Amino acid sequence: MSRLAAVLFSSLFLFVTACSGGTVSPQVSQSTVIHRSSGTVGDDVIHSFSSTGGMYPMGTVAAQLTSPSTYTFYGTTPYASNGDGTVFKYNSTSFSTIFTFPSDGSKGAEPIGVIVDSSGALYGTTFITNDTTYGVGGGTVYKLTPSGSTYTYSDLHTFASKTSDGDHPIAALIEDSSGNLYGTTAFGGIYVPYCDSSSGTGNEILGCGTVFELSHSGSGYSYNVIYRFAGATDGQISAGGLLLDSSGNLYGTTAIGGSHCETTGQGCGTVYKLQPTHAIIWSKTTLHNFAGGSDGSFPTSALAADSSGSLFGTTLLGGAHNCGTIFKLHPNGSGGYTESVLHSFVCGAGIISGLSLAEGELWGTHQKSSGSCCGAIFETDPSSGSTSEAYEFQGHPTDGAGPVAPPYGPGYPTGRLLVVPKAVTTLYGVTISGGSHSSGCSGSAGSGSGSFSPGCGTFYSFAISSGAKSAKERSRKAAFLP
Repeated sequence: MSRLAAVLFSSLFLFVTACSGGTVSPQVSQSTVIHRSSGTVGDDVIHSFSSTGGMYPMGTVAAQLTSPSTYTFYGTTPYASNGDGTVFKYNSTSFSTIFTFPSDGSKGAEPIGVIVDSSGALYGTTFITNDTTYGVGGGTVYKLTPSGSTYTYSDLHTFASKTSDGDHPIAALIEDSSGNLYGTTAFGGIYVPYCDSSSGTGNEILGCGTVFELSHSGSGYSYNVIYRFAGATDGQISAGGLLLDSSGNLYGTTAIGGSHCETTGQGCGTVYKLQPTHAIIWSKTTLHNFAGGSDGSFPTSALAADSSGSLFGTTLLGGAHNCGTIFKLHPNGSGGYTESVLHSFVCGAGIISGLSLAEGELWGTHQKSSGSCCGAIFETDPSSGSTSEAYEFQGHPTDGAGPVAPPYGPGYPTGRLLVVPKAVTTLYGVTISGGSHSSGCSGSAGSGSGSFSPGCGTFYSFAISSGAKSAKERSRKAAFLP
């Protein structure tokens, strides 16, 4: 199904070609890099799979508190040897695949991330479906309802390709306190020349993308598009998912578009806010237009927020070295935001994830590290921007590799680490490759993921003890997934 890559992301690759340059190695201190000692990994393995079943897990992991001290975790693999992706489950005693998407695409294909509610029901999106008109359809929103040890699949919405409703959701959903679901589609919506692929004709017309709501009513959901991006200065391709505040406002990014970077013909991306004004009518405000250069460009991940209302995110390009940034938007007291670049990566970090706040620091992952083949977890001080690598992945056979690995090149959302507030705050994430089994898994999934290390991927935890940054003790446990 990844045959869509060349068509759907051709405009993005043109943008990256115009804006990018350099090679990769993050500008970070090596003084806090933690290398796992040899011989200890086997004791920490939760589960190891071969290539029979799901493989190459991607997206953000979800967790449900099932007892005062126990969590159950859920995630997705967009590929499978026996279907078009899986949803997996892990508790303290076992790992299982709870749903496999059939290979005919009838229930969607290539899921990226899920969320879980208090009842244990899961909600997610698939990037594509089967379509009799275009061959590949626009994706789905689905629900998995638990009943004992089994789950029942429900189709909440199917996106038809090339419609005003939007198509191809490529980020996880969010849910409000009333049970309403919100998400984004990369394409569809408004069709204008700004949002076409390189040729802009026929089946290559993409659309600018949408933000949608599935309103919960009784036992069902009602689908509404709450915003259609218009391209150009309005932005396009909101690929990274949404952030919801306590007032019901939504925040997100568009990968391209905006009022700057006209030399590329597409804009360098935006940060936006959507505010509900009446019923299904929402008002959009652009909070920041990325200017490229030292300011950063091409944001593709969801935002994080602290208690003061500051927003944090990453860009894949721009910055002092044109290889990505960590940025901050701070409320300026007059209804707007002041943007600052906290950190510029030197070339080598590769794809950069979204950010998570834990123990007063920003945490993320990047595709490669300065000291290993396989990527790293990094931490950033949200005030000073000081950034260091906290862990370097070692790859097959003892560790994961590629903690950020979009399968369709730089247009795919990158996910972020899940923060679980246990007695010792713990981060959870997935790697696309590595692990103990390499048979049938080359370490390269999809056209844009690159090649990391053999293996089918891992699910891992990274524990952070409290205390001063210099005194933190970190431990890490890997669970090898298909």
